[in-house]
Amino acid sequence: MSALTYKMMAKRDNETIKSERSSAYITLSKARVWVSEGWTVTITDPDGKTYAVSEFESRVSEQHPLPVSTNETAIAPDAPVAAETAMAADADTAASDETGAGADKLVTV
Repeated sequence: MSALTYKMMAKRDNETIKSERSSAYITLSKARVWVSEGWTVTITDPDGKTYAVSEFESRVSEQHPLPVSTNETAIAPDAPVAAETAMAADADTAASDETGAGADKLVTV
C-alpha cells in the first residue's frame, strides 16, 4: 500500500477483519457495511489517530466536502420520486382498464 493509507479493523466475537485503502471514502463505505452487520469497527488515519465510524464520517465530511449543485433539491429517503409515482399510477390505470382482467393475468410494472 502507499504511504497514505486508512486502516479499518472490524471485530466480532473471535474474528477480526483488517483492510487498508488509500481512499477515505472507500474505507468509510466498507466500515459502514461491517457496522451494519453487527461488527465493532475502528478506522486509523494516516497520522495514526483511531476513530469510531461516526467520528471518521464527520472528519471525512469536514475535510473532503462533496460538491453539491445549487440546482439539486433534497428528497426525503422514504418519499416516492415523482416519476415512480406517475409510472405506478399509469400501471394501475392500465391494469384496471383491461377488460376481462382476472386473477389469471399477470401485470408487470
